[in-house]
Amino acid sequence: MREQRGATLTEYALMVALVAIVCLGALAVLGRRSADTVDEAAAKIDADHGSTVPGGGGGGGGGGGVARGGSGGGGGGGGGDGATTTTAPVPTTAPPTTTTTPPTTAAPSTTTTAPQPGDEFPEDSGFIDGEQVWSGSEWRLHTALVLRAPNGAPLADTDATVQQWRHVRTSYGWTWIRTLVPVTTGPDGTVTFVTDPAFPAWGNGAADRIVLSIVAVDHSAWDQSSGTLDFEP
Repeated sequence: MREQRGATLTEYALMVALVAIVCLGALAVLGRRSADTVDEAAAKIDADHGSTVPGGGGGGGGGGGVARGGSGGGGGGGGGDGATTTTAPVPTTAPPTTTTTPPTTAAPSTTTTAPQPGDEFPEDSGFIDGEQVWSGSEWRLHTALVLRAPNGAPLADTDATVQQWRHVRTSYGWTWIRTLVPVTTGPDGTVTFVTDPAFPAWGNGAADRIVLSIVAVDHSAWDQSSGTLDFEP
């Protein structure tokens, strides 16, 4: 009876050992396959998403020895999160704005005395040299004329007509404007003449040339001199 019981215990021990070896082998194979599957999935994720995807977990621990039936190693630690870089937009600086104010040109301020009859008059009927006389930002042409007989004697208290041509600026450009101005000489055959209206320094109404001439004299002794004055300020 003792020999039969001993054989039975030995057989049980061998059977248990065989079962343990088979189980451990199966666990080792499953562990390797599981690790390979994890590695392949991690590689595929890296290929699809690039380096910014969080890293995969560490590999599984090695299996325990077959003889002693050790347990498998612990799983690897989880990978750290991928680094995220944010670049702030660079502010755009607007170019500086430069405002240029046009210079202001002041009108000349000149006051002169209107010419008076005297020795400067021509020997024939005509005008003395004109002068530009300013009043604020406007000016007028001041001159004087004399009417004479053919022998040079002045024609006193004589009516005459002066033709005034002025080259002025208008809304449509520069043009000539003609005006007839009646005058009457004094006792010495002379008369002061002032253009009218006044001319501004710039803009519409400004003048750059004035031409005066005698076109009619109500006296039979007039010497027929036109007495033209061509003035440019």
